[in-house]
Amino acid sequence: MKKLSELEIVKAILKKPWGEDKGIFTNAIVGMELARCDAGVLTAVVAHLNLAMYTMELYASDEQKAKYYPKMMSFETLAGWGLTERDVGSDASSLQTLVTPSQGGFVLNGNKRWIGNSNGHIMTVWARNSETKKIQCFIVPLDSKGVSIKIIKNKLPLRIV
Repeated sequence: MKKLSELEIVKAILKKPWGEDKGIFTNAIVGMELARCDAGVLTAVVAHLNLAMYTMELYASDEQKAKYYPKMMSFETLAGWGLTERDVGSDASSLQTLVTPSQGGFVLNGNKRWIGNSNGHIMTVWARNSETKKIQCFIVPLDSKGVSIKIIKNKLPLRIV
């Protein structure tokens, strides 16, 4: 991933002020070229850039972007995108992971499955608010208390993620 940072692909794809916003065509060409080398590398980049970072681009505060984007742009911080769950797959309308407001923050409770880059540093996690029933997204450092990651053994395709 370190070599990818030298290519500045994140900068080419993100919107201003963080990137150059070269558009969807550039994004597609980058994806095709990465896939020619290795589908696993493409999947890791898609989870990091097109899922996690794009979600943050749409919904994160400027403060959150300033905190995470610099290291994400260089792949020093690798991000995953936590939607899929064991019992409901990627059906966002059926999410079972709950978030409950608590004093000074929120408590997330649930399980995610088949998450690209779950071996990274942070994850955008989708959950249903236990009070409002609305779907919300949270940036979760993967070294946070209570977070555990179980590697799925013998997953042959795309082992990188």
